[in-house]
Amino acid sequence: MEWDDLIGRLRAVLLDVEPQLLPTEVQMIWELVDVGEPAVAFEMLCTQLYEHDAGVNSDVVKRLADLGEAMNLRPRQWEILRVAD
Repeated sequence: MEWDDLIGRLRAVLLDVEPQLLPTEVQMIWELVDVGEPAVAFEMLCTQLYEHDAGVNSDVVKRLADLGEAMNLRPRQWEILRVAD
């Protein structure tokens, strides 16, 4: 997965789950993406979804898993999310 594709996919996921997060959290995640820290943004996104016990649809979890694997992140980041379809 190329860098621009990865960033675009991360942005798309964030847009999909934005209503489940606090505005300050969303802003911080956007800032991390914008300054070139997609892995940190990804980890924060997953952590906040988990901490809010947000139900995430299986498509979003799959997209997060694909992104996490492309960034060589630990699967625990997305495996802890509550799937709600």
